[in-house]
Amino acid sequence: MIPKSHKLPRILSCLLVTVFTSFFNYIFIKCLFICEKYFVI
Repeated sequence: MIPKSHKLPRILSCLLVTVFTSFFNYIFIKCLFICEKYFVI
């Protein structure tokens, strides 16, 4: 077992999760902002 080859997918998956999370948060905040704009109490 080569540790280097095992390490790369882990880094890639971690990066993917980070990007996905940040993208999801961006969409969520934008949606909240739009909803707040339209449904002002």
